[in-house]
Order: sequence, then structure tokens, then C-alpha cells
Amino acid sequence: ERSQPTRSASKGSLGRKATPSKECSTSSRCLLAALEKLNWRSSRTIDIAILSHPHQDHVLNFPKLAKTWKVKMAVVSESSYWTGSGPNRAVMKAIKDEGSKPTYVAQSDKFDWGGAKWTILNPPKDQFGDFESQAGNVSIVYLLEFNGKRLLFTGDIEPNVADRIAGELKPHLDGKRVNV
Repeated sequence: ERSQPTRSASKGSLGRKATPSKECSTSSRCLLAALEKLNWRSSRTIDIAILSHPHQDHVLNFPKLAKTWKVKMAVVSESSYWTGSGPNRAVMKAIKDEGSKPTYVAQSDKFDWGGAKWTILNPPKDQFGDFESQAGNVSIVYLLEFNGKRLLFTGDIEPNVADRIAGELKPHLDGKRVNV
């Protein structure tokens, strides 16, 4: 991404606002170049790819990525829309071509991947996004706890889903960790 200078209305200070580079907004070449820069271990393996939901702007380049890198596990939410468009069918084919099956997750699933605790907060069990317009709300939302830090990844959820998740998390926050 490229940054463009912006003025903060509240402080009047010069800040940076990230905006996608036009030449890299959908280019798999740029995605692969970015991965090469991050490839400090000289490995061609991605242990876990979380495909938050079946919208083209989130998964379009996955098939090309999977041709260059070995993806051990592809995590997805359940949605019949994974087969509802050409790009999504290509994603599912790429997962199969890796010799794998998609790992479907839902709310309350917990994993210990890479020494971190992963708690899935969305989508609720038995909630499926059958159409493109529903796919964002079955986005995988997860809480990642690692080295005493908590990171929340929200996918493309809409405000009503965000409100539900915030309400569900609030009673579990004790100031030190999240007990979900």
C-alpha cells in the first residue's frame, strides 16, 4: 500500500493515510512480491490461511498464492457461496489441489496454532451465507492471544454483527485476558 499525507482535523498534524496502490489493488504479482519480502525463513509454506469470507476482494488471489506457496490449512466459514462464483470455485479447487480440505470454523471453536490461542467469535454455528450479500456477515471473526497480547480480526462484518460480538465479549473481559 502507498501512503498519502493527510491532515488530522483534531490536531492539525500531518499524518499518513494508507490507500491501496492502483497497480497493486488486485494484482497477484504484488501479493507474491509482498510475501517474498516477508519470507525471512526462505520457506515456501504458509501454515494457516484464513479466508475470512467468500467475497472476491478477499480471496481472488488465493489460487495464485497456493500455486507458489504450500498452504497447509485453509480456514473458511460455511457458505454455499464458496461455489457461487467462478473466483470462489477457483479458491475451493486450489485448496483441493493442495491435497487438503477446507477447515470450516464457527463461533466457540478454539485452536492452539503456532503457540497462540485462537478463539472463533463468528459466524455462529449453523449460520450459513448462501448469497453474496450475506457472505460478509459469515466472516470469520477471531480473537488471537499470543505473548500476553490480544488481537481481534473482524473480517467484513456489518455493524449489527459487531454489536453482537461486542456484547458477547464484554462479560468475559477481566482486564488481563479474555475468557471465552
